[in-house]
Amino acid sequence: MLLFERAPLFIGLAAILISAIILRLAWKKKYGFLFFYTLFCVYVLHLGKYTLFPIPIDPRLIADKARVANTFAEEMNLIPFFFPAGFGLADMQVLLNIALTVPFGFGISFLGKTHLRKIVLLGLLVGCTIESLQLLIGLALGFPYRYVDINDVIMNFLGVVIGYGIFRLFSIVFIKVTKNLHIKNDPFMRVLQKST
Repeated sequence: MLLFERAPLFIGLAAILISAIILRLAWKKKYGFLFFYTLFCVYVLHLGKYTLFPIPIDPRLIADKARVANTFAEEMNLIPFFFPAGFGLADMQVLLNIALTVPFGFGISFLGKTHLRKIVLLGLLVGCTIESLQLLIGLALGFPYRYVDINDVIMNFLGVVIGYGIFRLFSIVFIKVTKNLHIKNDPFMRVLQKST
């Protein structure tokens, strides 16, 4: 099994470090931005950990799993809000799929100006990307190693939108409080002001 804690983690962390250095040296990004950028990238790495890993890589294990696995049609749901018997909107898996992407909607706003239309597109892109990668990895392995579900896309989308709403509330309250208390305009506040 290819575990996230091995090569993927180290490659991801190295890519974040190199990209942060490039942003600082070539693009002259401020340290406040780089702090939020790094946090967001580490979150995205962990998003991949929980949605894509572990990935079977041992040929014998792949052959064993492929022999007993269901077909791709049996491991895929393309009907929105259709849940198998005993599974519904109140199920923990649904709530986890929403919670998984709330930090995306919150964190992306620190990296640049956002608006609702952009967040809607990003929310759809996040959910579609995760499910597409799960499907592509399954196709490469020759069996569906993860259940591909349109409901996951919808719940991931909702999580991104909720995260964005939380960011908007947080930034409005934070800016008002700091202005009322006459707190000096520090790098953290400047990043928030640029994002709202």
